[in-house]
Amino acid sequence: MNIDNLIDIFIDESRENLQVLNIKLLELEKSPENSDAFNEIFRTAHTLKSMAKAVGLKEISELTHNMENLLEFLKNNNKTTAESAINLFLQCADKLEELIGRTVETGSDQGCEGVNELIENLRREINPGPQSFCAATTGIKPGVSEYAMPEKNMHSHRVPGISGQTARINTKSLDTIAHLIEELIINKTNACRLAEKSGSEELSMAINSIGNISEKLREEVLKLRMMPVGQVFNRFPRFVRDLCKELEKDIIFMTEGSEIKIDRAIAEELSELLVHLIKNSIDHGIETCEERIISGKKAKGTLKLAALKENNNILIKVIDDGKGIDTEKTVKKALEKGLIKEKDICGLTDSEILEFLFAPGFSLCEKTTDLSGRGVGMDMVKSKITSLNGNISISSEKNAGTEVFITLPPEIN
Repeated sequence: MNIDNLIDIFIDESRENLQVLNIKLLELEKSPENSDAFNEIFRTAHTLKSMAKAVGLKEISELTHNMENLLEFLKNNNKTTAESAINLFLQCADKLEELIGRTVETGSDQGCEGVNELIENLRREINPGPQSFCAATTGIKPGVSEYAMPEKNMHSHRVPGISGQTARINTKSLDTIAHLIEELIINKTNACRLAEKSGSEELSMAINSIGNISEKLREEVLKLRMMPVGQVFNRFPRFVRDLCKELEKDIIFMTEGSEIKIDRAIAEELSELLVHLIKNSIDHGIETCEERIISGKKAKGTLKLAALKENNNILIKVIDDGKGIDTEKTVKKALEKGLIKEKDICGLTDSEILEFLFAPGFSLCEKTTDLSGRGVGMDMVKSKITSLNGNISISSEKNAGTEVFITLPPEIN
Protein backbone atom coordinates (compact mmCIF):
# COMPACT_ATOMS: atom_id res chain seq x y z
CA MET A 1 0.00 0.00 0.00
CA ASN A 2 1.50 3.38 -1.01
CA ILE A 3 1.74 6.46 1.22
CA ASP A 4 -1.22 8.20 -0.45
CA ASN A 5 -3.50 5.30 0.45
CA LEU A 6 -2.19 5.34 4.01
CA ILE A 7 -2.87 9.09 4.30
CA ASP A 8 -6.44 8.56 3.03
CA ILE A 9 -6.99 5.95 5.76
CA PHE A 10 -5.40 8.28 8.32
CA ILE A 11 -7.73 11.13 7.34
CA ASP A 12 -10.87 9.02 7.70
CA GLU A 13 -9.84 7.50 11.01
CA SER A 14 -8.58 10.82 12.37
CA ARG A 15 -11.94 12.47 11.77
CA GLU A 16 -13.54 9.72 13.83
CA ASN A 17 -10.94 10.22 16.55
CA LEU A 18 -11.45 13.98 16.56
CA GLN A 19 -15.17 13.46 17.04
CA VAL A 20 -14.43 11.21 20.01
CA LEU A 21 -11.93 13.75 21.36
CA ASN A 22 -14.46 16.59 21.27
CA ILE A 23 -17.22 14.51 22.87
CA LYS A 24 -15.01 13.24 25.69
CA LEU A 25 -13.56 16.69 26.38
CA LEU A 26 -17.10 18.02 26.82
CA GLU A 27 -17.89 15.12 29.15
CA LEU A 28 -14.77 15.93 31.17
CA GLU A 29 -15.73 19.61 31.26
CA LYS A 30 -19.05 18.66 32.88
CA SER A 31 -17.45 16.11 35.25
CA PRO A 32 -13.74 16.84 35.90
CA GLU A 33 -13.46 13.66 37.99
CA ASN A 34 -14.64 11.45 35.09
CA SER A 35 -11.68 9.07 34.76
CA ASP A 36 -13.28 7.13 31.89
CA ALA A 37 -13.53 10.29 29.77
CA PHE A 38 -9.98 11.29 30.72
CA ASN A 39 -8.59 7.88 29.76
CA GLU A 40 -10.44 7.93 26.44
CA ILE A 41 -8.97 11.37 25.67
CA PHE A 42 -5.52 9.99 26.51
CA ARG A 43 -6.01 6.96 24.23
CA THR A 44 -7.32 9.13 21.39
CA ALA A 45 -4.38 11.53 21.57
CA HIS A 46 -1.99 8.57 21.57
CA THR A 47 -3.73 7.01 18.57
CA LEU A 48 -3.62 10.25 16.60
CA LYS A 49 0.07 10.67 17.41
CA SER A 50 0.98 7.14 16.35
CA MET A 51 -1.02 7.30 13.13
CA ALA A 52 0.37 10.71 12.16
CA LYS A 53 3.91 9.58 12.83
CA ALA A 54 3.39 6.49 10.67
CA VAL A 55 2.45 8.58 7.61
CA GLY A 56 5.01 11.35 8.19
CA LEU A 57 2.66 14.15 9.31
CA LYS A 58 5.04 15.93 11.66
CA GLU A 59 2.87 18.83 12.84
CA ILE A 60 -0.02 16.57 13.87
CA SER A 61 2.40 14.12 15.46
CA GLU A 62 4.19 16.82 17.46
CA LEU A 63 0.99 18.51 18.67
CA THR A 64 -0.64 15.26 19.79
CA HIS A 65 2.62 14.12 21.38
CA ASN A 66 2.60 17.22 23.59
CA MET A 67 -1.09 16.76 24.37
CA GLU A 68 -0.25 13.22 25.47
CA ASN A 69 2.64 14.48 27.62
CA LEU A 70 0.41 16.92 29.47
CA LEU A 71 -2.34 14.34 29.93
CA GLU A 72 0.25 11.95 31.36
CA PHE A 73 1.49 14.69 33.70
CA LEU A 74 -2.04 15.36 34.96
CA LYS A 75 -2.69 11.65 35.45
CA ASN A 76 0.59 10.85 37.23
CA ASN A 77 0.25 13.82 39.57
CA ASN A 78 -3.45 13.26 40.32
CA LYS A 79 -4.38 16.68 39.00
CA THR A 80 -8.01 17.52 38.38
CA THR A 81 -8.52 19.03 34.94
CA ALA A 82 -9.91 22.56 35.23
CA GLU A 83 -11.95 24.50 32.66
CA SER A 84 -8.88 26.28 31.32
CA ALA A 85 -7.29 22.90 30.55
CA ILE A 86 -10.38 21.87 28.63
CA ASN A 87 -10.19 25.10 26.65
CA LEU A 88 -6.56 24.45 25.76
CA PHE A 89 -7.26 20.89 24.66
CA LEU A 90 -10.27 22.06 22.64
CA GLN A 91 -8.03 24.59 20.92
CA CYS A 92 -5.74 21.69 20.08
CA ALA A 93 -8.69 19.76 18.66
CA ASP A 94 -9.58 22.75 16.48
CA LYS A 95 -6.01 23.00 15.25
CA LEU A 96 -5.93 19.25 14.50
CA GLU A 97 -9.10 19.68 12.42
CA GLU A 98 -7.35 22.47 10.52
CA LEU A 99 -4.21 20.40 10.03
CA ILE A 100 -6.20 17.42 8.75
CA GLY A 101 -8.06 19.75 6.36
CA ARG A 102 -4.74 21.02 5.06
CA THR A 103 -3.55 17.45 4.59
CA VAL A 104 -6.66 16.74 2.51
CA GLU A 105 -5.94 19.76 0.31
CA THR A 106 -2.17 19.50 -0.06
CA GLY A 107 -1.09 16.06 1.14
CA SER A 108 0.95 17.74 3.89
CA ASP A 109 0.18 19.19 7.34
CA GLN A 110 2.82 21.93 7.05
CA GLY A 111 2.09 25.66 6.97
CA CYS A 112 -0.69 26.16 9.54
CA GLU A 113 -0.15 29.02 11.97
CA GLY A 114 -0.49 28.66 15.73
CA VAL A 115 0.81 25.10 16.16
CA ASN A 116 4.03 26.12 17.92
CA GLU A 117 2.13 28.45 20.25
CA LEU A 118 -0.18 25.63 21.31
CA ILE A 119 2.78 23.30 21.85
CA GLU A 120 4.46 25.93 24.04
CA ASN A 121 1.27 26.35 26.09
CA LEU A 122 1.06 22.60 26.60
CA ARG A 123 4.72 22.38 27.64
CA ARG A 124 4.39 25.35 29.99
CA GLU A 125 1.79 23.52 32.00
CA ILE A 126 4.15 20.64 32.72
CA ASN A 127 6.68 23.17 34.06
CA PRO A 128 4.25 25.81 35.35
CA GLY A 129 5.04 29.39 36.13
CA PRO A 130 3.02 31.43 38.62
CA GLN A 131 -0.25 29.89 37.42
CA SER A 132 -1.29 26.46 36.22
CA PHE A 133 -4.64 25.20 35.11
CA CYS A 134 -4.44 22.07 37.26
CA ALA A 135 -7.33 22.59 39.67
CA ALA A 136 -5.36 21.25 42.63
CA THR A 137 -2.70 23.96 42.33
CA THR A 138 -4.04 26.94 40.41
CA GLY A 139 -6.46 28.92 42.53
CA ILE A 140 -8.22 29.91 39.31
CA LYS A 141 -11.80 30.80 40.14
CA PRO A 142 -14.60 28.66 38.73
CA GLY A 143 -15.62 29.84 35.28
CA VAL A 144 -12.41 31.81 34.71
CA SER A 145 -10.11 30.35 32.07
CA GLU A 146 -6.42 31.14 31.77
CA TYR A 147 -6.61 29.74 28.24
CA ALA A 148 -9.94 31.15 27.12
CA MET A 149 -11.27 29.96 23.79
CA PRO A 150 -10.33 32.50 21.11
CA GLU A 151 -13.09 34.76 19.88
CA LYS A 152 -14.47 33.67 16.54
CA ASN A 153 -16.57 35.29 13.90
CA MET A 154 -19.97 33.64 14.27
CA HIS A 155 -19.76 32.34 10.70
CA SER A 156 -16.62 30.38 11.65
CA HIS A 157 -18.57 27.94 13.84
CA ARG A 158 -18.26 24.61 12.13
CA VAL A 159 -18.82 20.99 12.88
CA PRO A 160 -16.44 18.13 12.07
CA GLY A 161 -16.94 16.09 8.89
CA ILE A 162 -18.99 12.92 8.98
CA SER A 163 -17.03 9.72 9.06
CA GLY A 164 -17.99 6.07 9.12
CA GLN A 165 -17.23 3.61 11.89
CA THR A 166 -15.76 0.71 9.92
CA ALA A 167 -15.74 0.52 6.12
CA ARG A 168 -13.82 3.03 3.97
CA ILE A 169 -16.05 3.22 0.93
CA ASN A 170 -16.19 5.86 -1.77
CA THR A 171 -19.89 6.70 -2.14
CA LYS A 172 -19.37 7.51 -5.84
CA SER A 173 -18.21 3.94 -6.33
CA LEU A 174 -21.34 2.73 -4.55
CA ASP A 175 -23.46 4.90 -6.87
CA THR A 176 -21.73 3.35 -9.87
CA ILE A 177 -22.31 -0.18 -8.55
CA ALA A 178 -25.97 0.62 -7.83
CA HIS A 179 -26.41 1.96 -11.36
CA LEU A 180 -24.83 -1.15 -12.88
CA ILE A 181 -27.11 -3.36 -10.78
CA GLU A 182 -30.15 -1.44 -12.03
CA GLU A 183 -28.95 -1.99 -15.60
CA LEU A 184 -28.52 -5.68 -14.83
CA ILE A 185 -32.09 -5.90 -13.52
CA ILE A 186 -33.45 -4.16 -16.62
CA ASN A 187 -31.50 -6.51 -18.90
CA LYS A 188 -32.72 -9.48 -16.87
CA THR A 189 -36.30 -8.48 -17.73
CA ASN A 190 -35.43 -8.37 -21.43
CA ALA A 191 -33.68 -11.74 -21.16
CA CYS A 192 -36.78 -13.24 -19.53
CA ARG A 193 -38.88 -12.28 -22.55
CA LEU A 194 -36.36 -13.89 -24.89
CA ALA A 195 -36.32 -17.04 -22.73
CA GLU A 196 -40.10 -17.29 -22.92
CA LYS A 197 -39.97 -17.08 -26.71
CA SER A 198 -37.31 -19.79 -26.82
CA GLY A 199 -39.42 -22.10 -24.65
CA SER A 200 -36.35 -23.14 -22.64
CA GLU A 201 -37.30 -23.76 -19.01
CA GLU A 202 -33.66 -24.14 -17.96
CA LEU A 203 -32.77 -20.77 -19.48
CA SER A 204 -35.73 -19.11 -17.71
CA MET A 205 -34.62 -20.60 -14.38
CA ALA A 206 -31.04 -19.40 -14.88
CA ILE A 207 -32.18 -15.89 -15.74
CA ASN A 208 -34.51 -15.76 -12.72
CA SER A 209 -31.62 -16.84 -10.52
CA ILE A 210 -29.51 -13.98 -11.90
CA GLY A 211 -32.42 -11.64 -11.16
CA ASN A 212 -32.63 -12.79 -7.53
CA ILE A 213 -28.90 -12.32 -7.06
CA SER A 214 -29.16 -8.84 -8.60
CA GLU A 215 -31.90 -7.87 -6.14
CA LYS A 216 -29.84 -9.10 -3.20
CA LEU A 217 -26.82 -7.16 -4.47
CA ARG A 218 -28.99 -4.04 -4.70
CA GLU A 219 -30.16 -4.48 -1.10
CA GLU A 220 -26.58 -4.90 0.15
CA VAL A 221 -25.39 -1.79 -1.70
CA LEU A 222 -28.23 0.21 -0.15
CA LYS A 223 -27.20 -1.06 3.29
CA LEU A 224 -23.63 0.11 2.66
CA ARG A 225 -24.95 3.59 1.92
CA MET A 226 -26.74 3.78 5.25
CA MET A 227 -25.28 5.20 8.48
CA PRO A 228 -26.64 5.92 11.96
CA VAL A 229 -27.96 9.47 12.21
CA GLY A 230 -26.03 9.64 15.49
CA GLN A 231 -22.91 10.26 13.42
CA VAL A 232 -24.56 13.54 12.41
CA PHE A 233 -25.87 14.33 15.89
CA ASN A 234 -22.46 13.73 17.47
CA ARG A 235 -21.08 16.65 15.52
CA PHE A 236 -23.12 19.17 17.52
CA PRO A 237 -22.31 18.98 21.26
CA ARG A 238 -19.10 20.97 20.72
CA PHE A 239 -20.86 23.34 18.32
CA VAL A 240 -23.62 24.02 20.88
CA ARG A 241 -21.11 24.42 23.70
CA ASP A 242 -19.03 27.05 21.89
CA LEU A 243 -22.07 28.99 20.68
CA CYS A 244 -23.59 29.04 24.16
CA LYS A 245 -20.38 30.46 25.61
CA GLU A 246 -20.29 33.25 23.03
CA LEU A 247 -23.94 34.13 23.57
CA GLU A 248 -23.67 33.67 27.35
CA LYS A 249 -26.46 31.13 27.52
CA ASP A 250 -26.73 27.95 29.57
CA ILE A 251 -28.31 25.12 27.57
CA ILE A 252 -28.63 21.38 28.08
CA PHE A 253 -28.20 19.64 24.73
CA MET A 254 -29.76 16.20 24.21
CA THR A 255 -30.12 13.71 21.36
CA GLU A 256 -32.54 10.84 20.77
CA GLY A 257 -32.86 8.13 18.12
CA SER A 258 -29.17 8.10 17.20
CA GLU A 259 -29.48 4.50 15.98
CA ILE A 260 -31.87 5.43 13.14
CA LYS A 261 -30.22 4.75 9.75
CA ILE A 262 -30.08 7.32 6.97
CA ASP A 263 -28.41 7.59 3.56
CA ARG A 264 -24.90 9.04 3.80
CA ALA A 265 -25.59 11.61 1.08
CA ILE A 266 -28.70 12.82 2.91
CA ALA A 267 -26.79 12.84 6.20
CA GLU A 268 -24.17 15.24 4.86
CA GLU A 269 -26.88 17.63 3.63
CA LEU A 270 -28.80 17.27 6.89
CA SER A 271 -25.78 18.29 8.93
CA GLU A 272 -25.52 21.64 7.16
CA LEU A 273 -29.25 22.27 7.59
CA LEU A 274 -29.12 21.53 11.31
CA VAL A 275 -26.42 24.17 11.73
CA HIS A 276 -28.96 26.86 10.74
CA LEU A 277 -31.75 25.44 12.88
CA ILE A 278 -29.57 25.04 15.98
CA LYS A 279 -28.21 28.57 15.57
CA ASN A 280 -31.80 29.86 15.42
CA SER A 281 -32.77 27.99 18.57
CA ILE A 282 -29.78 29.21 20.56
CA ASP A 283 -29.70 32.78 19.26
CA HIS A 284 -33.41 33.59 18.92
CA GLY A 285 -35.33 30.92 20.79
CA ILE A 286 -33.73 30.08 24.12
CA GLU A 287 -33.45 32.94 26.58
CA THR A 288 -30.62 33.87 28.92
CA CYS A 289 -30.74 32.44 32.46
CA GLU A 290 -31.99 35.76 33.83
CA GLU A 291 -34.78 36.03 31.24
CA ARG A 292 -35.88 32.45 31.88
CA ILE A 293 -36.06 32.93 35.64
CA ILE A 294 -38.17 36.08 35.18
CA SER A 295 -40.50 34.06 32.92
CA GLY A 296 -40.88 31.40 35.57
CA LYS A 297 -38.74 28.83 33.78
CA LYS A 298 -35.73 26.80 34.86
CA ALA A 299 -32.53 28.78 34.46
CA LYS A 300 -31.05 26.29 31.99
CA GLY A 301 -32.66 25.94 28.59
CA THR A 302 -32.97 22.66 26.71
CA LEU A 303 -32.28 21.87 23.08
CA LYS A 304 -33.01 18.44 21.67
CA LEU A 305 -32.22 16.69 18.38
CA ALA A 306 -34.40 13.65 17.80
CA ALA A 307 -34.79 11.11 15.00
CA LEU A 308 -37.50 8.51 14.53
CA LYS A 309 -39.04 6.41 11.80
CA GLU A 310 -42.39 7.55 10.47
CA ASN A 311 -43.91 5.14 7.97
CA ASN A 312 -41.16 4.75 5.34
CA ASN A 313 -39.56 8.10 6.11
CA ILE A 314 -37.17 9.56 8.67
CA LEU A 315 -38.48 12.33 10.95
CA ILE A 316 -35.92 14.72 12.43
CA LYS A 317 -37.00 17.09 15.20
CA VAL A 318 -35.23 20.17 16.56
CA ILE A 319 -36.94 21.06 19.84
CA ASP A 320 -36.23 23.96 22.21
CA ASP A 321 -38.01 25.26 25.29
CA GLY A 322 -37.39 28.91 24.48
CA LYS A 323 -39.72 31.86 24.12
CA GLY A 324 -41.37 30.62 20.94
CA ILE A 325 -41.98 32.54 17.72
CA ASP A 326 -43.93 35.80 17.90
CA THR A 327 -46.79 35.23 15.43
CA GLU A 328 -48.00 38.85 15.64
CA LYS A 329 -44.55 40.10 14.72
CA THR A 330 -44.38 37.51 11.95
CA VAL A 331 -47.67 38.72 10.43
CA LYS A 332 -46.53 42.35 10.65
CA LYS A 333 -43.30 41.50 8.83
CA ALA A 334 -45.23 39.53 6.19
CA LEU A 335 -47.42 42.59 5.57
CA GLU A 336 -44.35 44.80 5.22
CA LYS A 337 -42.87 42.43 2.65
CA GLY A 338 -46.12 42.13 0.72
CA LEU A 339 -46.54 38.43 1.39
CA ILE A 340 -50.14 38.90 2.48
CA LYS A 341 -52.88 41.50 2.32
CA GLU A 342 -54.41 42.93 5.49
CA LYS A 343 -57.88 41.65 4.59
CA ASP A 344 -56.59 38.05 4.60
CA ILE A 345 -55.00 38.12 8.05
CA CYS A 346 -58.07 37.08 10.07
CA GLY A 347 -58.33 33.66 8.47
CA LEU A 348 -54.70 32.67 9.05
CA THR A 349 -53.87 29.71 11.30
CA ASP A 350 -50.64 29.64 13.33
CA SER A 351 -49.14 27.05 10.97
CA GLU A 352 -49.91 29.27 7.97
CA ILE A 353 -48.32 32.25 9.72
CA LEU A 354 -45.18 30.27 10.48
CA GLU A 355 -44.88 29.36 6.78
CA PHE A 356 -43.88 32.99 6.14
CA LEU A 357 -40.57 32.21 7.84
CA PHE A 358 -39.58 30.22 4.76
CA ALA A 359 -40.02 33.18 2.38
CA PRO A 360 -36.77 34.41 0.76
CA GLY A 361 -35.21 37.27 2.71
CA PHE A 362 -37.64 36.92 5.63
CA SER A 363 -36.19 37.67 9.07
CA LEU A 364 -37.63 38.69 12.43
CA CYS A 365 -34.30 40.08 13.66
CA GLU A 366 -34.26 43.76 14.51
CA LYS A 367 -30.64 44.08 13.48
CA THR A 368 -28.14 42.13 11.42
CA THR A 369 -25.33 40.41 13.30
CA ASP A 370 -22.50 38.05 12.35
CA LEU A 371 -24.81 35.20 13.33
CA SER A 372 -28.22 36.13 11.97
CA GLY A 373 -30.61 38.68 10.60
CA ARG A 374 -29.75 38.45 6.90
CA GLY A 375 -32.85 36.48 5.96
CA VAL A 376 -30.96 33.78 4.08
CA GLY A 377 -31.50 30.90 6.50
CA MET A 378 -34.89 29.22 6.53
CA ASP A 379 -35.65 29.62 2.81
CA MET A 380 -32.35 27.91 2.03
CA VAL A 381 -33.18 25.15 4.51
CA LYS A 382 -36.58 24.52 2.91
CA SER A 383 -35.17 24.63 -0.61
CA LYS A 384 -32.52 22.04 0.23
CA ILE A 385 -35.00 19.75 2.01
CA THR A 386 -37.38 19.97 -0.97
CA SER A 387 -34.52 18.98 -3.30
CA LEU A 388 -34.09 15.85 -1.14
CA ASN A 389 -37.79 14.99 -1.59
CA GLY A 390 -38.50 15.97 2.00
CA ASN A 391 -40.56 18.61 3.74
CA ILE A 392 -40.28 20.89 6.76
CA SER A 393 -42.81 22.43 9.15
CA ILE A 394 -42.72 24.45 12.37
CA SER A 395 -44.82 24.40 15.53
CA SER A 396 -44.38 27.06 18.19
CA GLU A 397 -46.04 28.18 21.42
CA LYS A 398 -45.38 31.48 23.16
CA ASN A 399 -43.11 31.13 26.20
CA ALA A 400 -43.05 27.33 25.74
CA GLY A 401 -40.75 26.74 22.79
CA THR A 402 -40.47 25.75 19.16
CA GLU A 403 -40.35 22.44 17.29
CA VAL A 404 -39.05 22.07 13.74
CA PHE A 405 -40.05 18.87 11.93
CA ILE A 406 -38.03 17.61 8.96
CA THR A 407 -39.34 14.60 7.04
CA LEU A 408 -36.82 12.90 4.75
CA PRO A 409 -36.69 9.73 2.68
CA PRO A 410 -34.29 7.13 4.15
CA GLU A 411 -32.30 7.05 0.91
CA ILE A 412 -31.64 8.98 -2.28
CA ASN A 413 -33.10 7.26 -5.31
